[in-house]
Amino acid sequence: MATFKATLGKFIEGRVEPVVDGVRVTGSKEGVPQLEGNTNSQGRYKIGPVRDTAGYEVKLEKEGYEFEKNPKKPTDFKSIRLSQLRLNFRDEESGKPLTEVGHLVSSTDIGNLNTHSL
Repeated sequence: MATFKATLGKFIEGRVEPVVDGVRVTGSKEGVPQLEGNTNSQGRYKIGPVRDTAGYEVKLEKEGYEFEKNPKKPTDFKSIRLSQLRLNFRDEESGKPLTEVGHLVSSTDIGNLNTHSL
């Protein structure tokens, strides 16, 4: 007769505030992604199960956002919506798009934008 030892699986749970739906959540251990999920419409996520949640690093990603960990609860995050600026260049006479023209706008401080024509 075989004997088995079972352990109760644990989940890593957290939330994002302000709420953002569809954020990709990755749980990594020793730098290797092992768990994956998404936030729901209430900004909550749950990834797992694992035997032990210790040593897992949680990372959140969604285009147009940055996420800061809550220092009191590292599985909770603050969402920060990034600004977006879309530029389309057109020939004045023909009205055709100028696909080879680009412009770069960057800043780490909203009051100090850097712009460069490419």
